[in-house]
Amino acid sequence: MSTATAATTTHPTSSPSRRDRQGFSWRRFASMARAELTILLRNKVAAFYAIALGPLMVLLFAGLPTVQLIAEALPAGGFTALLVSMLTIFGLTMAIYYNLTTAVVARREKLMLKRLISGESTRGEVLYAIATPNIVIFLFQFVAVFAASAIAFGSPAMVNPALLILALVLGV
Repeated sequence: MSTATAATTTHPTSSPSRRDRQGFSWRRFASMARAELTILLRNKVAAFYAIALGPLMVLLFAGLPTVQLIAEALPAGGFTALLVSMLTIFGLTMAIYYNLTTAVVARREKLMLKRLISGESTRGEVLYAIATPNIVIFLFQFVAVFAASAIAFGSPAMVNPALLILALVLGV
């Protein structure tokens, strides 16, 4: 007598289902952010945009005669506020938006983004990890330019620093 047994085969899935995924993992996030920083620093154009373009644009525009006329008309500390505002605009657009957009598109074209998202990492972890090096560089630039311009131009202390921090967080 022979009995037929049903063969059970399991098909391995390439990615865990959404309910099997764990929540946010600092270890995965830090690992991906460190890899993104390495990729950013190896790409000379992206590194230039992230590190140097914002402060260079501020220096370029600060030297223009029109900006000098505006600075003379501003009260004490107004020129510092103007420089910091310009750095914030250039930093958010060039260092963060442009680099983040090009990084995500490059990862998508190489199918690396698909591999990252279909693995254990959540979409938020992947996007935050790609953005983290650019955001950290921008925040260092912001603090450095704010401190240097406050020392150089003798601006008074901020009245409401919490409002500035809120604007930076919402801008990023």
